Amino acid sequence: MSKTPVIAIIGRPNVGKSTLVNRIVGSRKAIVDDLPGVTRDRSYYDAEWLGRRFKLVDTGGLVPDSTPVTSKQAVAAGSQRTGIRTESNVLDAHLNASETDNRFASLINEQVFVALEEADAVIFVVDGQAGLMSEDEEVAQVIRKRGRNSGKPVFLAVNKIDQPSQAMLVHEFHSMGLGEPIPMSAMHGNVGVGNLLEKVFRDIQTPEPDEVDGTIKLCIMGRPNVGKSSMLNAIIGEDRTIVSEVSGTTRDAINVQFDYDGQRFEIIDTAGIRKKAKVDYGVEMFSVDRALRALSDSDVVVMVMDATENFDNSVKEFITDQDKKMIETVVNEGRALVITVNKWDLIPNKTSNTIEEFKNRLYVDCPHARFAPILFTSAKTGQRLPKVLEIARNVHGNWSRRHKTSLVNQILLEAVMLSPPHRVKGNQLRVYYATQVSAAPPTFILFVNDAKLLKDDYKRYLEKKLRENFELSGTPVILVPRNKNEKR
Repeated sequence: MSKTPVIAIIGRPNVGKSTLVNRIVGSRKAIVDDLPGVTRDRSYYDAEWLGRRFKLVDTGGLVPDSTPVTSKQAVAAGSQRTGIRTESNVLDAHLNASETDNRFASLINEQVFVALEEADAVIFVVDGQAGLMSEDEEVAQVIRKRGRNSGKPVFLAVNKIDQPSQAMLVHEFHSMGLGEPIPMSAMHGNVGVGNLLEKVFRDIQTPEPDEVDGTIKLCIMGRPNVGKSSMLNAIIGEDRTIVSEVSGTTRDAINVQFDYDGQRFEIIDTAGIRKKAKVDYGVEMFSVDRALRALSDSDVVVMVMDATENFDNSVKEFITDQDKKMIETVVNEGRALVITVNKWDLIPNKTSNTIEEFKNRLYVDCPHARFAPILFTSAKTGQRLPKVLEIARNVHGNWSRRHKTSLVNQILLEAVMLSPPHRVKGNQLRVYYATQVSAAPPTFILFVNDAKLLKDDYKRYLEKKLRENFELSGTPVILVPRNKNEKR
């Protein structure tokens, strides 16, 4: 599976970054939106331009400040929606401040560096009508130091050039030394946006699919201190990660490659993800960002839960809201999923029915995880750990498999005949034929008379029929209705 290119959009506030994001993304839903541990200052979106898929990152406004920032002000800056304060003279001032101030200065600095670090290309947006401002120069200084020096292409987009007669407004931006300024209007997409994206993709070619080497990319994720690192160490038989009872020990995604039973795995151990409100601005926030990026680049996600926390009859909800949100994110990302309930050895008074009781309660609380196999493990004793890799290999096969169109049609059309959809305002859904258009995850197009008539409950019914006839354990299934006469 090839890595999806990441393009970061940065600039000071009110230059039209969000408008440009909306213009490029259109009606597509953000893949990260108010997720646990991710500030609203950076949002990730799936985007496509002329058949090229990529991820777009809206970083929020960078607000340079000509006065030193105290540690208290730094925290406030990190929590505000408007952006992050940063510039070279502010950071220099911090270096001469107290140790506490230095700590916060480095966190503010890292927010900018992470955005530049994770991107394959940077679009720097300025306001053509406002003209070149000192804040633009200061943000450009950060880009020159951290973006261009790393070899990543930077594109200077001069926004709000709504008319051809305003094209001369771009000339003063040549002095920034970031290449040829590109005039554009995010508000009126017919002006310059296509030209901007054409130049971006000229420098960062969308990678061709990787040669199939059989490697399964497996991401281990979950809340802090549920045993993710202990599980990784136990699986590979080495102490490759730090294990501590203090939550948050794992700060960054840790990649380990090894072979198991003839299968090559690349396992990524990620930082624990807490509720957004509990995540401190700074290192932990960036660690969570990287964990979510690791999820996006993986094939299979092993979601780790703590049996001692979940298996508690005194709580109203069996599975935490945080676990539900993470599972929902995995499903929305279209990744295969295996749920492991760790520390099973610590559950007292287990009976033959305990496992089934746990599964049933979990599926009731989290119905969108019903397709995921559940394993009950102990990283401490090694209980069922080999099964994690065996099942991960199986669900990867289900996730990446294609099914014959004739069989897909037979199953779905028989399902419709067996239980026809209900009428909606006198109109009834008609399914003419279906086909699988892609794998990883399995995605099926249903050609119908009116796509609006396919309601969620009937879509779940059709998905159930597919699962009954195909081996789809561990993988999401995507059903997309399309009007029969609609042009592709």
